[in-house]
Amino acid sequence: MLPWAISYGGKRTWVTTTAIAGAAALAVGLHAVVNIQNGSGYEVSHDGRTFAVPTRYEQVKMQAVLGYVDLHTSPGQRIFVGPRDLRWAGSDDTWIYYLLPKLRPASFYLDLAPGDPNRAGSRLQRDLKRADILILESISSTTRRQFFPYARAGPVASNEIVARDFYAGFRAGPYSVWLTRRVVIATTRGRAPV
Repeated sequence: MLPWAISYGGKRTWVTTTAIAGAAALAVGLHAVVNIQNGSGYEVSHDGRTFAVPTRYEQVKMQAVLGYVDLHTSPGQRIFVGPRDLRWAGSDDTWIYYLLPKLRPASFYLDLAPGDPNRAGSRLQRDLKRADILILESISSTTRRQFFPYARAGPVASNEIVARDFYAGFRAGPYSVWLTRRVVIATTRGRAPV
């Protein structure tokens, strides 16, 4: 459909060509969603809920992360999901919140938007400070440049909060789970975390 839209563009207006190209892109996106729903994806199941991910690798790693989170949290604690390097706060995997219904999201943003930490009034640092546990995903610089070519890094303040207030408890593939130091200190009767 896309080659036809381009060749048809000379005969019609730019708006018509754009509409046809947009419809073609939408069809490709819907095809990907249907494939996941028809069994081409891999199901991550937890707490009676299921979400399809595109690869077996991601399924295995996320199942391990969810098991670790279960062992180290209590119902009602706050969880934050986002990228490992919060200077590049792009889309986060908010579907993870869905799979952890006993925990409360520390942030409700579907897309943190690249450069959002630069914006005045950003809630990112406040959301991190109220979280008890973090699930952060490493995103390669190549992927980041591909999807967000004009993004600029935000300040390091959010990463500093993670380094100061949390410690890495578990890693599985691109995902890492960070636990708050205040819980560790409370459970170890004042001893520093190991």
